[in-house]
Amino acid sequence: MGQLMRRFPDACLAFIALVYLLFVINVKFGKDRWKDIIAYDGKGYYAYLPALWIYHDLQFNFYPAIEAKYYTAAGYFDYREKVGDVRLNKFSVGTAVMMAPFFLAGDLFAHASGAAIDGWSFPYQAAISIAGIFYALLGLGLLRRIFTLSGVPDLPSGLILLSLAFGTHLFYYALNEPSMSHVYSFAAIAAWIYIGQQYARSPDRSRMFQLAFLLGLLIVIRPVNGMVLFSLPFIAGRNGWHNILNSLKSRPWRLVSFGSIVLGWMLFQVLLNYAQSGSLILYTYGEQRLDLLHPHLFDFLLSYRKGLFIYTPWCLLAVLVSLVLFRDDPWRAISGIGFLVLVIWVLSSWSLWWYGGSFSSRPMVDYLPFFALLLGVAWSALRKNRIVRIGLPAVLFLVVFVNQVQTYQYRYNIIHWDSMDREHYFRVFLRVDQLGQKTNPNADLLENR
Repeated sequence: MGQLMRRFPDACLAFIALVYLLFVINVKFGKDRWKDIIAYDGKGYYAYLPALWIYHDLQFNFYPAIEAKYYTAAGYFDYREKVGDVRLNKFSVGTAVMMAPFFLAGDLFAHASGAAIDGWSFPYQAAISIAGIFYALLGLGLLRRIFTLSGVPDLPSGLILLSLAFGTHLFYYALNEPSMSHVYSFAAIAAWIYIGQQYARSPDRSRMFQLAFLLGLLIVIRPVNGMVLFSLPFIAGRNGWHNILNSLKSRPWRLVSFGSIVLGWMLFQVLLNYAQSGSLILYTYGEQRLDLLHPHLFDFLLSYRKGLFIYTPWCLLAVLVSLVLFRDDPWRAISGIGFLVLVIWVLSSWSLWWYGGSFSSRPMVDYLPFFALLLGVAWSALRKNRIVRIGLPAVLFLVVFVNQVQTYQYRYNIIHWDSMDREHYFRVFLRVDQLGQKTNPNADLLENR
């Protein structure tokens, strides 16, 4: 029985991989549905690859022809921002870096199969779909190791992985919109936590440089990801944090090397900006701004429009369960929940706090590994509680059910991508009898688009 239980998390990962792959083959690869794998913001994250490899054109002049060939008018999205007299890609390059191996595989298959060598034919889009699955599984696999290092038992470890894979908006963004940056940040942040835990136990130079590499990569995926630096006290734990501080006191020169690696990634982005525009420092988000003095905390967490806890209740459950750590592990509670407060404060301070057309609060997909670690450590502290042993798995099953229903509703515009409110939310809440029906109870939102 013990050996079987030790294999349980790995069996869960295998099950997740199988379901994810079957979902993509069935839902995304049929007919012309593959044409929306690279879509909306994802076009911009991805566009660096065909721009550099196929077109040799960092002004992205191929954009109009690609849009006309592959997208309907409803799917048009111009990822180029006009800055002065030029148009340049408004998005950072890090996501493209992580997509690159899959893009090259798609390019090779396109040449071999006779598909169009334009960066958007089926082999390229299918490759990005596989990339989304790969990085979701990589992040989940790293979380399995993180749980082991954190002393989380095998049963909770497997159940958390299952509930995270199917009960959060990771499911939607890994499978339905894999060209967006979020699943790539999710995997890189899981790697940051895993290497951070190892570094806290043994603060050697190689792991420090790995952390620097990951931090730089995270910044050029999404600049706001630089916040993960403040997660180290939580990742390390009290004793590990002291190990880190003592190591840095005795070898302060390592901070220079650390900073140089991070700055190297940032210089890569700066040089790309220069190649596009002739300017080193650019702001490409127009009138959108970060206003840290006026966060939209309630809307970000609890609004019917995009509230994280409304559309991804798994995160609320993780926070509520983790409150037990204030009694059992105050360091982890304060540093972990404190870090999430920082993340939510910053992300909710963006002027477009709902982040456009999206399911749930999409930037929080990136930080799901922190919720998972809090939940795992708290569950370990409560593992002798009979109510928790029985009740928590049941609640996890419930939030998976809620997420799957709401994900389905979002895919078919029953949950509107931008304009939900209380009335429209409860009109369709858990209405499984409406799934598969031709009529949309919230069709009035589509009419007012």
